[in-house]
Amino acid sequence: MKNKIFAVIILLFTFNGLFAQKYYDDQWKKIAENYKIGQFKSNLPLILEIQNQAMKEDNPTQLIRALKAEFSIVNQTYDDANNDASSQFFKKLKGFDAKLKGEPKFLYQVLLGAFFTDYYNENQWQINQRTNIVSQGEDFAQIETWSKLDFKNFLKQHFASLETKKSELKNIQLSTYKPIFEQTQDLEYFPTLFDWNAMNEIAFLKDSQLFTPEEL
Repeated sequence: MKNKIFAVIILLFTFNGLFAQKYYDDQWKKIAENYKIGQFKSNLPLILEIQNQAMKEDNPTQLIRALKAEFSIVNQTYDDANNDASSQFFKKLKGFDAKLKGEPKFLYQVLLGAFFTDYYNENQWQINQRTNIVSQGEDFAQIETWSKLDFKNFLKQHFASLETKKSELKNIQLSTYKPIFEQTQDLEYFPTLFDWNAMNEIAFLKDSQLFTPEEL
């Protein structure tokens, strides 16, 4: 009798997992179709819905994938009515680190640096005109006022922190999280999260916009 009950429980968990995965697959299919026809901003409600569902189900992979998709839209939005879309997104990011554990936490921490780097690259013409007077520290909500020095200092600290975690990063296979990196070129050359983060750090240290010729 106990074996039958145990088998039923396993079966229920299996069905729940399949239904949950079907939901995510269907949502990402809709998002992909919208991208094909250029309806990028129409995807935002779908992406936010995935985030909410992933948090309810404690699905960190889907949560991080949805955050990455949201950032892609926010980083290319130029008709923001309140002029604070980026600040609101990065402010939201601040709270996720404490909610994640294990491999997803390390993955999120590495991606955080990629978010800041991509945001700087997309907006550097404006950022580089700001005066380097007061550092914003880690106040993500003020990112739309950050100067070039703020980004440089933040990323230096970010990569220094990840340097202390390199043994953990070397044990995380990127293939496990392939859906999150689906648009990353030459992913096969970066088998671990350590490799991918190292590439990002090298690109940062070679950035002639952030470092002087003497520093380079």
